[in-house]
Amino acid sequence: MAKKNVSPFRHKLEYICVRLIIAVIIITPLSIAVCLLRLLAFIFWMIDKRHRLRVEEQIKMALGCDEMTAKRIGKNVYRSLAAMIAELPRLRNLTREKVKKIIDTNNALPKIQKILNEGNGLICATGHISNWELCGMAGVLLGFSKGAIARPLDNPYINHYVREFRESCGQEIWDKKGALVNVVRTLKQKSGFGILTDQDAGKRGIFVDFFGKPASTIPTVAELSIRQNAPIMVIWIKRIKPMQFELIASDVIRPNHEEDQKKETVRILTAVNQCLEKAIREAPEQWLWMHRRWKTQPNE
Repeated sequence: MAKKNVSPFRHKLEYICVRLIIAVIIITPLSIAVCLLRLLAFIFWMIDKRHRLRVEEQIKMALGCDEMTAKRIGKNVYRSLAAMIAELPRLRNLTREKVKKIIDTNNALPKIQKILNEGNGLICATGHISNWELCGMAGVLLGFSKGAIARPLDNPYINHYVREFRESCGQEIWDKKGALVNVVRTLKQKSGFGILTDQDAGKRGIFVDFFGKPASTIPTVAELSIRQNAPIMVIWIKRIKPMQFELIASDVIRPNHEEDQKKETVRILTAVNQCLEKAIREAPEQWLWMHRRWKTQPNE
């Protein structure tokens, strides 16, 4: 849903700017595009004090590091986003052959396939780590996912363009308000789907620890796992360098139907958060620390 009081003209202007930026990136060699965008990212890091301080404060709180370390990681967060922006336009009409060239799947793919072979489908929980758009597209092309649940963007023109981009590889995109039918269908077809679980869920979420602090977490991933008897794996890609990644999959998280459903929901969400936390600790500069993950707190 579009934000109120935002004119159609502004939406169109934003869309034109995005398309112009993408056009420039596409015709620029990757190495040069990354360098230029990292220069811009450094400028934003310098002048965008509000987000810079938020990033550094959250890093210090979560990782327990000193100010200099938080500043270094925070600066690299902007560099990682710059690399992602340079990569994205090159992913339209992505193929399985291209995915195999840019993502090392040797360790993770057999683990994922083993779980799929059990016949209950797979819930692929993930986060805003590295190039999360590529992660979703790769899941479809590698055969372990059919689609992903996504919230529409506020700008309808950009939303239409991004949706076409995401679907260019055959990926299905489901609006979170009507995703249940598609999710159930996918699991019955013994396939998987992706869902981002690392953002603040507001008052509708369930509070479970994330880096040792209560975080409002969307319960959907646990509720679907329990109701559909579907296993969960936290799946993400780690950037080794621009357009070179490694696919990583956590150990499987299974529902326990002998446990009380509310307790089991909390247990599953805690396990998912622990897997995400492990992934972020492995490459902290590749997570989207700009987001206010701990915005909503209990009893507020």
